[in-house]
Amino acid sequence: MTKSLDSLVEWLIDNGHAGKLLGMLWGESQYADFESLGSLDRHSRILISMAAQHLEFIERFGNIYEDVKVDGKIYFPLHEYFLAWRLALLPGVSHYQLERLCKDLGMPE
Repeated sequence: MTKSLDSLVEWLIDNGHAGKLLGMLWGESQYADFESLGSLDRHSRILISMAAQHLEFIERFGNIYEDVKVDGKIYFPLHEYFLAWRLALLPGVSHYQLERLCKDLGMPE
């Protein structure tokens, strides 16, 4: 398959699989790169945490840019932090495992 990291991430989000990517980041997926997750530096862990919060927002409210108010609480997307994680080449995520996940979910070649 050999697609770019960005195209794989975009496909997952566009096709409703943000939660699958979130599972990889939290190490709760068979596709998680446990070795990489265990050896991250402090800055990479911060990037992962912020990316995960953004993915949680997407899971709950969709891939939108507006803040959402629910029961007096305001939830907001973290697109900039998610982009920073992507620009850092997805620390904590293996390109191979990400490709495997996308293929298993039916991403066209």
